Amino acid sequence: MTVSDHGPESWVTVHPPVDGVILVVVSGELARPVDATVTEQLMGSLDQPGHLLWLDLSQLSFCDLAGLRTLIGFQDRAAARGLRVRVVAISDAVWMLADLTGMRPFGQVGGADDEPGPAE
Repeated sequence: MTVSDHGPESWVTVHPPVDGVILVVVSGELARPVDATVTEQLMGSLDQPGHLLWLDLSQLSFCDLAGLRTLIGFQDRAAARGLRVRVVAISDAVWMLADLTGMRPFGQVGGADDEPGPAE
């Protein structure tokens, strides 16, 4: 779904769970004002049956502090539900902002060697 009525164009794609892994792709510009629909779609992905969320941020062309705050809130809610979030891909725009602010909420991109990565 594309959201453009109240803010920058952005969308969230939630792929059906496979082996307990939910793939969530965030695309476009995640910036103030972050549309409530985008936040609802992110938080709605937490209701999928699974234990691990793969977060693909490679399609974000821009992210400001409001967008970063949304992603941190998403990770916090996932953790509160016992779900792990693993960033499997990140755009330069998001990485630079997280690095500059010292707010790397997701740790390193990727994960443990024993966790499979996304299908190529």
